[in-house]
Amino acid sequence: MQQNKWPVSIMLETRIDDGEDQEVIKVEASGDWIASSERTVLFFNEESDDGVVKTMITVKDDQVTIKRSGSVKMTQHFDMKKNTENVYRHAYGTMHVETKTDKIHFEPLDEKGRGYLQLDYDATINQEQTRTHQLRLQIEEESK
Repeated sequence: MQQNKWPVSIMLETRIDDGEDQEVIKVEASGDWIASSERTVLFFNEESDDGVVKTMITVKDDQVTIKRSGSVKMTQHFDMKKNTENVYRHAYGTMHVETKTDKIHFEPLDEKGRGYLQLDYDATINQEQTRTHQLRLQIEEESK
């Protein structure tokens, strides 16, 4: 299996809507893009008030997995074929999250060195509050 690796810069924007309020979270970071014939993996770190969060996003077929470690710990699966569950751990406690994925749109790095990932999903926290999420991830090869 041949594997290619590129340094990239990313712009991650997440919109969270609970019906009454909307929250927008933006992250800019540098990382690495690793692609093979079977999967694509993106690694990057983000600084938060509570410390560094290491993020790994894996894209394979109609599935995306986001794994975070450090001051936040979670592994969240997005699968168009089924609802998924995970546990989100951070300095303020633990939350159980159920995810229903509505859309996965992935564009690998093109000839201009740009890629894109879009996830639209509903997340229910602790079986109580359901919020609509839109994740948009723009990737650009740093050497382009």
